[in-house]
Amino acid sequence: MHTNQAKANTTEVQDLKVQLSERVVMTGLPSPNSAGRLNMGAAEDELLSCIDGLVQDMNENIEERINLQKALFEIEDANLFK
Repeated sequence: MHTNQAKANTTEVQDLKVQLSERVVMTGLPSPNSAGRLNMGAAEDELLSCIDGLVQDMNENIEERINLQKALFEIEDANLFK
């Protein structure tokens, strides 16, 4: 089960990286250099806004996953006691 969760987390991270890259391209912001730092200047606020949006989406996704897992446990418990 931990392996599947690790794969899901890796996939989610990759998806977020792709989304960030796409948003960087759409907004015309410079891409990260080889050190992973951005050569920006005035576009920093716009990039931070994009990152904030991704973080919020990720947090909502995590909360939804937790709620779904709780619901599955409740269903399993209900089935055990029938």
